[in-house]
Amino acid sequence: MERAWEERRLEARAASAARAIPLPWLTVEVAIYGVLTLVALVVRLAALGRWPLQETGVNTALAAWRTMQGSDWRPAYYIPLLYDANLLLFGLTKASDWAARLLPALAGSLLVMLPYFARDLLGRRGALAAALLLAFAPTWVYFSRAADGPILVAAAGALLLLSLERYSRSREARHLTLGVVALAVGLTAGPGFYTLLLATLLAGLVFWWDERKSGLLRRYGQVIGAAATRRNALWFGGTLALLATGFTVNIAGVGATAELAGRWFRALSPASTTLSWWELPTTLATYEFLTIGLALVGVVSGLMRRERVDIFLLGWFLLALLLGTALGHREPIWLVDALLPLVLLAARGLEWLWERLSPGTDVWDGLALLVLVLAIVFTGVQVTVYIHTGQVQALRNAQFALGFVLIGWAAYWVWSGRVAALRAGVACLLLVMVTLTVRASTAVAYQYGADPRERLVGNAATSVQMRDLEELIEKVSSQRAVDPRAIDIAYAPSLDPWMGWYLREYPRANVLQTVPQQADATIVIAPAQRDAQVPSGSVGQRFRWIESRPDGGFALSLRERLRWFLLRQPVGTPRASELEVWVRLVSGR
Repeated sequence: MERAWEERRLEARAASAARAIPLPWLTVEVAIYGVLTLVALVVRLAALGRWPLQETGVNTALAAWRTMQGSDWRPAYYIPLLYDANLLLFGLTKASDWAARLLPALAGSLLVMLPYFARDLLGRRGALAAALLLAFAPTWVYFSRAADGPILVAAAGALLLLSLERYSRSREARHLTLGVVALAVGLTAGPGFYTLLLATLLAGLVFWWDERKSGLLRRYGQVIGAAATRRNALWFGGTLALLATGFTVNIAGVGATAELAGRWFRALSPASTTLSWWELPTTLATYEFLTIGLALVGVVSGLMRRERVDIFLLGWFLLALLLGTALGHREPIWLVDALLPLVLLAARGLEWLWERLSPGTDVWDGLALLVLVLAIVFTGVQVTVYIHTGQVQALRNAQFALGFVLIGWAAYWVWSGRVAALRAGVACLLLVMVTLTVRASTAVAYQYGADPRERLVGNAATSVQMRDLEELIEKVSSQRAVDPRAIDIAYAPSLDPWMGWYLREYPRANVLQTVPQQADATIVIAPAQRDAQVPSGSVGQRFRWIESRPDGGFALSLRERLRWFLLRQPVGTPRASELEVWVRLVSGR
C-alpha cells in the first residue's frame, strides 16, 4: 500500500512539474532546428530579386500578372502551384522578381524542419545532418532562390514520404490524410514529382515480388484501403482542384497540371536536350560531393544490413540517374530528383559513422585532427599560389604537403589503431568538404546565380544586363514624360515573354507589328542583327539577353579548373544573344 501511495505521489509531482514548465515542447533540439530554419530563410531571402527570372519563372510570373489584369493569356508551360502563389503575392504586395521567388524560398526553408519528424528513420544526428544539408548545400540554396518547381517538388515529395513512414509506425489515419494532400500539391508543383511516384511504384513491386508469399500484398492493400476513404478523396480532389485552377480563377490550369506529366514524358527522349549524357552526374559531383560522400557510407552500411529503406533510396537514386544519363532528364531542374534520396542516405550514413567512430574519443584525436587541418590549410595556400601565379613549385609544395597528410595519417593509424585514425581522417575530410560546400553555396546564391558557367544555372540563362535595360527604359521614360511609366515602347514578338514581364508596368508597351509602329515608337526593342533596319532619328544600344556557356564548354586546364572550383574566379566569357534598344531623339538634338 505504501509503495502504491509513493508511486502516485511521484506521478502527481511529475505532472505538477510538467504543468509548471512553460512551452514543454520547446526543447534544445527543437530550438536548434528552429534556428537552422531561420538562418536558412535569411540565406534564401537575402538579395532574392537580384537576378533576372529564367524562362519558366518569367512564364509563370507573367501568366499570374496578366490574369490579374483580366487577360486570358497563358504560356505553353508554367508551374500551377507557383502561379497560385504569384497570384496571391502580386495581389498583396507588388509584381516583382522577388515576389515571384518567395514561395520556393519559403518551401526551401520549411524543408529544413522535416528531418526533425523523421528522427526515428534517420537517427537524431542523421536528421540534424539532413537538415544542415537541406539548409546550406548549393543545390538546395540555388533552387530555393529560383522561380521554378524543383524545390516545391522536393518539399511535397518529402512530406508524402514522411506521412507514409509515420503511418507505417502509428497506423493513424491522419498521416494518410496529410499524404494525400501532399500528393495533390506535388502534382501541381513540377514534372519531377513523377520521378518519385515511379520510384515508389517500382519499389513496391520489387518488394512485393521479393516477399510475395509473406502477405506483403495484403499489407499494401490495407494501406491503400485506409487511404482510399471518402474523406481522403475529398481532401485530394479539393486540394488538386483548387491548386490546379488557381483557386477557381484559372480553369485552364487543369491543362497546365496535366502538361507537367506531358513534359516529364517528352523529356525522356535524349533528342529533347542538347546536353551530354554526363551533364547531370557531373553537376551532382561538382556541387554535392559532401552529400555523395556521406551517401556512399549510407549505401554500404544499408546494404550490409539489408535495410529496406536504404535499398529503396538507392533504387530511387539509380532510377533518377538512369533518367538523367541514358534518357533526356539532363537539365539542372531534374537534379533534385536524384539528390533528395542521396540526402536521406547521407543522413543515415552519418548516423552510422557516429555510432561506430564517436566512442572512445580522447585528446589525441583532437591533436591529430589539428595537425591534419594545418597540413590541409598549407596545401590550400600553395594551391592558391599556383592558381594566381602559375608557379609549378607551389603545385609541388601542395603535392608534398598532401603526401605528408597521407603518411602522417597512416602513422597515426599504426600508433592509435584503426578506429582512432578513421575518426580523425573522416573529421578532417568532412571539414574540407563543408568548407568547399559553403563556398559553392555562396557562389550560386550571390555571385553567379545567373551565369551559365555555373552548371546549376544550366546551359543558358537570362543575362544580368536585363537589369541595365530596365534602368535605361525607366531613365528615358522619366526624362521624356511626367509619368516615368508613360513612355510608348514597341518590341519584337520573339522577345516575349521576357519583355512582357519586364515592361509589365508600362501600359503603352506593345508587340512590334508593323514598320510604321517602329517608326512612331519612342523606344524600339528587337533582337540584335547585323543588317537590321535602323529607326530613323534614333540612337541604339545593345544588351546581352540570353547567355550560354563559353565556346568549348568546360574544356579547361587544371589551373583554370582550380581557379573556378576553389576561388570562383571567372574563366572564359559566356556567349550571348543580344537585343538592341533604339531610342528616338527629341527634335533639335
